[in-house]
Amino acid sequence: MTPKLSAEVLELVLVGFLTAFSSEAIFSEFAVFFTTVAGASSALLGLIEGLADFSASSLNYLAGWLWRRGRPQPCGRVRVRPLRGDQSRADVDQRRLGGDRAVRVVRRLLRHR
Repeated sequence: MTPKLSAEVLELVLVGFLTAFSSEAIFSEFAVFFTTVAGASSALLGLIEGLADFSASSLNYLAGWLWRRGRPQPCGRVRVRPLRGDQSRADVDQRRLGGDRAVRVVRRLLRHR
């Protein structure tokens, strides 16, 4: 027997759906209202939409930067030692890089230097 969702959870799902639907509906009608009823130019509409896109992407970038700050990066330790001439050998910590596949990738990259 599967547990049933409570009435409060279903109400929250419905409110979330209606909020998303209304914001999508108003977003598509904003351009028509802004240019015809408010009498704004299409250049001003483009400027406002461009600033909105810029602020959204800037906040996404900032959130990603804040999330990654202070976290260790999942890259392994690669030490390149010259052998002779233009040949190189990579000592790779296989546990941190993910095994043989990463070793092959590093060797292939070092071969094409």
